[in-house]
Amino acid sequence: MATIRKCYTKLLGRGSGHYPDFLAFVITLLMMLLLAVGVKKSLIFNNVLNVINLAVWVFVMSAGLFYVNTDNWTKHKGFIPEGWSKIK
Repeated sequence: MATIRKCYTKLLGRGSGHYPDFLAFVITLLMMLLLAVGVKKSLIFNNVLNVINLAVWVFVMSAGLFYVNTDNWTKHKGFIPEGWSKIK
């Protein structure tokens, strides 16, 4: 991995101090091509990504319910013992 980074840095430079993000570049190109195909197809693709995002969110939230320890809310002077104003 270090040799790939050195090769890209030598060829492309570091730009603003960060290494080039090729995954973001590829995603941007794919989205551009999708928009070039048509708005209707990009709307379908966007809806599919939103459904996947929602499904992952629901899975993480429901899987996390099994790891909730309510003792943390009742012990140690309760949940948020010093009030909301102390939360930053």
